[in-house]
Amino acid sequence: MASHALVPAATTRGMKPTQQAMARRERPVFSLSDDHAMSKKILDTHNPDGREVDVNVILHIAEEVFQHAYPAGMDGVLHLTCKCSSGGHDTHSTTMSVLGMLSGYQWDAKLVISLAAFAVTYGEFWLVAQMFATHPLAKSVAILKQLPDIMEHHGSLRSRFDAINELIKAILEVTKIIIEFKKLPSQYITEDQPPLSVAITHIPTAVYWTIKSIVACASQLTTLLGMSYDMIVATTADTWEMSSSTHKLRNISEHLRAELNRCYQHIQDKMHVEYFQMLVHLFEATQFDNMKIMRAMIYIKDDLLPLEVGTTHTRVRS
Repeated sequence: MASHALVPAATTRGMKPTQQAMARRERPVFSLSDDHAMSKKILDTHNPDGREVDVNVILHIAEEVFQHAYPAGMDGVLHLTCKCSSGGHDTHSTTMSVLGMLSGYQWDAKLVISLAAFAVTYGEFWLVAQMFATHPLAKSVAILKQLPDIMEHHGSLRSRFDAINELIKAILEVTKIIIEFKKLPSQYITEDQPPLSVAITHIPTAVYWTIKSIVACASQLTTLLGMSYDMIVATTADTWEMSSSTHKLRNISEHLRAELNRCYQHIQDKMHVEYFQMLVHLFEATQFDNMKIMRAMIYIKDDLLPLEVGTTHTRVRS
């Protein structure tokens, strides 16, 4: 399979670029049967050694970088020079290499660490973009990166940068959903039983496609910074590739969100059964007063007041 395309080469041979782009958009982009073919290779890179990563803190910092790098007049300027940027068109091989480097981490940590590397170089580049007009060192670095040429034609390159921005948003969305799975309370749901056991089978391939999208963003921007403006506007396939990857990640997000909602429903059902059994036990047990029962019925959780006066709809307090 072509490492930098989401459409098999055989289906696009002989097509014009626009036709190829339409073929990419029309083809279903979250095919579990297709992903199953690579799942074993992905799982072979996974060998967690017990290391824990505070994924929420790292994700928060990464998001802060992305948000501050989107000023109103110049949103979308970004560059990666980390491991991801060396992928060229072989994004699959680079993605597998990244997964191999992160083999000792859990799936959510692999994503967040990759995203952090993305954010570091993203922030570094934006600092240069902001300062190159006034700071001599920043100006020299910007010239080496051909940044002034890109900034000068930013308006006409808007669609290219917008495609990358949308892909970044999709990357963040998948990452957040996968982190949510890790937060599910183990006393109500376990990884060895449905629905969580079903959901987690899709996480490895979701992580693969998300990291591959990070690699694609890095490769795309690195390529742009090495090309003249005329060469950039002459190529349109990469913009379609970014849009296709965004569509795929959104599809994955929708699928994982549905699985996550099933998990939440399972947890709610378990909690309701637990609460009912507790009330049955309280009513069956000998009570010297009714305060335990009243507290159980009124303060069900975190001082929430489930009972209310029917006429006024005000919460009942003991």
